[in-house]
Amino acid sequence: MTASQATKGSSATIITAASILLSDRKVFLIRRVDDALLFPGHWAFPGGKAEAGETPAQTAVRETKEETNLDFLPGELFVVNHFRNRKMYRYLGKWSGRVMLQPSEIADFGWFDFAATLEMPFAFDYREVVDLLHAKGLID
Repeated sequence: MTASQATKGSSATIITAASILLSDRKVFLIRRVDDALLFPGHWAFPGGKAEAGETPAQTAVRETKEETNLDFLPGELFVVNHFRNRKMYRYLGKWSGRVMLQPSEIADFGWFDFAATLEMPFAFDYREVVDLLHAKGLID
């Protein structure tokens, strides 16, 4: 489904996608800027809204590059969740590159084990996704 297909009709669904990056049994998270429209200062995965004609996997690749400068190759569709009028695709995949943050949207980043995430404020469904990563033994 492309973004343009999902937004036809009176109650438009916003398609979003995010990249789940793992390394040494830790998860890569970014902190949204304090003046973000939704969830200011909260932690998330690199991701965002699909553009017209874009698949969710393409969205994950583009948003990861824009926000972090990392190259992302989607693999497994890990989970699909809903939040208000958003359908959110979360992809596991391979990554490469060196982090350079998009300062207009991203304030900070880090690699975290599960224990370090327990007190973090998360945007959207990301707490649930991190819990699932831990339950499946993908992060310590």
